[in-house]
Amino acid sequence: MSALSLLGQSQQSLVTALLQNRNGLTVDELSHLLSISRNAVNQHLSSLASSGFIQSATLDSTGGRPSKIYTLSPSGLELFPRHYSFIAKLLFAWIDKNLSEHESQACLQSLGKQMAE
Repeated sequence: MSALSLLGQSQQSLVTALLQNRNGLTVDELSHLLSISRNAVNQHLSSLASSGFIQSATLDSTGGRPSKIYTLSPSGLELFPRHYSFIAKLLFAWIDKNLSEHESQACLQSLGKQMAE
């Protein structure tokens, strides 16, 4: 079971929105995107921050009250699985289909040398 599945549906939606908007979102933007109240967004943000999944930064003020922008923390990014094996299988299938045996061998040897360095 992944850590993401331990979060409630609204919190999953919130962290997914932050994943899709890597530059961050404000409370108002999250409220609009998720169709939930600002208070609900703030409660979820507080809980996710205490779990270490999100971080915030203060936006430059334009004369009004300074607002915060929220992004996923490194721990928050870890909630989402990476599919390296899937990508590797696709890559190897492409190499096998599009390169000769000699070219495939040369390509993989070069890759091996780069990894060793």
